[in-house]
Amino acid sequence: MSSMGSVKKLSDLTPDERYKIQKLARHYMRCKLLADIQADMVACQLEGWDQTE
Repeated sequence: MSSMGSVKKLSDLTPDERYKIQKLARHYMRCKLLADIQADMVACQLEGWDQTE
């Protein structure tokens, strides 16, 4: 058994639970995109390239 409790199938989730999962997924994607942009800007800075290009 998982330490987080039982695992539900997607079809067993309530609309509120599905909304919360979607909201979390969107937040996680924004964090990944921002981290990617930050890494790109650091690479540009190290190489002496224009960060805004």
